[in-house]
Amino acid sequence: MTPLWLGSSLGAVFRHEVYKELIGIGSIGGGEVMLILVVALLLFGPRKIPEIGRTLGKTMAEFRKATRDFKLNLEREVDMEDIGKAGSEIRKARDEMRSVARDAMNLSPVSSDPPEASRDQGSDDGNDRKD
Repeated sequence: MTPLWLGSSLGAVFRHEVYKELIGIGSIGGGEVMLILVVALLLFGPRKIPEIGRTLGKTMAEFRKATRDFKLNLEREVDMEDIGKAGSEIRKARDEMRSVARDAMNLSPVSSDPPEASRDQGSDDGNDRKD
């Protein structure tokens, strides 16, 4: 059975820290950065370091741009999917309204006579009386 303190959030932090120490992952300190710079200087020389730095900078900028473009395209696709769903719901509601209107038109008899003709036939306004 797992102890209670290992199940808590503090236990999760503890397990994460132990895991990082076991596999050797951690933050890089100032000493490590200096060592990397000295090794790079020895390997490539003072003339190549600025060129490598520029190339690395350009590569990082292109990577950020590609990441941003990917994110924007993904968000745009999700928005388009939402718009498509809304459009299909609107079409469904339109079809439903048309169906209801057709049903209503079929239930009520529609006269083909003009309104004046029907008024003359069925009205009793007193002008037709014969005394």
